[in-house]
Order: sequence, then C-alpha cells, then structure tokens
Amino acid sequence: MQWETSISEVSSDGERIRGYRLDELATNLSFAETIWLILFGEIPTKQKTKLFEAMLITTIDHGIGTPSAMTARIATSGGATLPAAAAAGVLSLGPRHGGAITQAAQMLAVAVTKQESASALVERYKQEAKRLPGYGHKLFTKQDPRTKTLLSLARDLQLSGPHAVLAEEIETMAAKTFSQLLPLNIDGAIAALGLDMELPAESLNGIFLIGRMPGIIAHIIEEQMGTKPMRRLSPDETAYHGAPPRSITHSDNDAF
Repeated sequence: MQWETSISEVSSDGERIRGYRLDELATNLSFAETIWLILFGEIPTKQKTKLFEAMLITTIDHGIGTPSAMTARIATSGGATLPAAAAAGVLSLGPRHGGAITQAAQMLAVAVTKQESASALVERYKQEAKRLPGYGHKLFTKQDPRTKTLLSLARDLQLSGPHAVLAEEIETMAAKTFSQLLPLNIDGAIAALGLDMELPAESLNGIFLIGRMPGIIAHIIEEQMGTKPMRRLSPDETAYHGAPPRSITHSDNDAF
C-alpha cells in the first residue's frame, strides 16, 4: 500500500512543505503565513496574513472557566503528561465551545448562494427551533469585542465580503426576532471572514483549534507549576439528587 500526500516531502536532501524548502520558509515567512501555506497550499497575501493572524490571536485563550482550559487543568492535576492533558482539552471542543465555525460557515455559504435574506434565515431557524450557529455568548451578551475587532480589520483590509455582510444582518434580525440578544460571536466571525477569503468551510474549525492550543498549553504549565496536584470539587460545590438513604431488603431480591 502506498500513501500519497501533497503536503510535505522529506528526503536526504531536506524537507519541503508544499514544494518550498523548510529552511527557506523558516527565514522568510511568519508562523501564520506558514500555517496558511500548509493548510491551503499557497502563501497568503499580506492582507490575508494580517487578518488570519488576528483570527489566531483572538482565539488564543478565553479564561480558566472554558471547558478546554478546565479539562486540560483537571487532567494535569491528576498526573497526565502535557501531551495527554492537551489532548484532553482539545477533546472538549465541540459545537458549544469553539466547534461551531464550520456549521456557521455552511449556513452562511448556503444562504449567500441561494440569496436568502437574513430575515428569512432567522425566521426559518426560529420556526424549526434550531440554534443559530455562531451567535450568542454567555458573557458577551450585547457584543463580542473579538468579533468587532475582526470585522473592523477585515473592512480596513478590504477582505469583508457578502458572508460578513450577511452575518451582521443576521445579528440585527436575530435581536428583533428572539427574546434575547444573540450577538455574532467569534465562531460566526471566523466563519464569515473565512468564507470571504475563499477558505473551505470544512477547514475553519481547525483555525480555532490552532489558535487555542497555546492557551491550553499555558494553562497546563501553570497547573503543573503553581497548584497542588489532584484537584477535586469541594463538598459545597456538589449536590446529590438521587434516591434517599435505604437498605437492602428481601423484596429487593425477589426478582432473582
């Protein structure tokens, strides 16, 4: 069986990434440019590099209370190695935490292709009782400052397109349609701007994962160096809601 790849080539002469020598990349490209190259096959423009780097920065961490940070730290406190704890943190990512970007991108892409209006899309999601992927935030209940930064930068770089426009229109219509504000969050912003930069929707969750890894690792290192091992919830942080105290009776065994 022969495995084929267009990503990299390693030989006695050295290593090439997408056809470029690795040592040449190391002295000529930034890390963000190299990430774009290995993911999408070509070196990005300076404008796309700047916006892509901003995406990575705005996803780098979101506090100790996120599932990925908490899971990584708990695994570390139990004695897991750094790679194992990082994997545990990554495994907590999903549609409710950093993993709605591809879903949001697919929603926006279909709407733009079909020329569906924001009002029609929001009404359809309401009638179907479906959650709008890329909208709403537990703490940023009025506006996600990370989203504002990315959208503003995209406009300055002339990279904002129909998907970003629709994403903002959906935010406005959602506020009129639902009983609570649903601000465009970082997932939705990356989805819209990724599409406007012609990136495949299927790749966009990976951008969040790449951006968040330094934050997860930082939490692991802090846990290793600055806290006592073996975290566990204290009694006042737990509550039992099961059956009341009881004892085994003969009637319990009658079925046997």
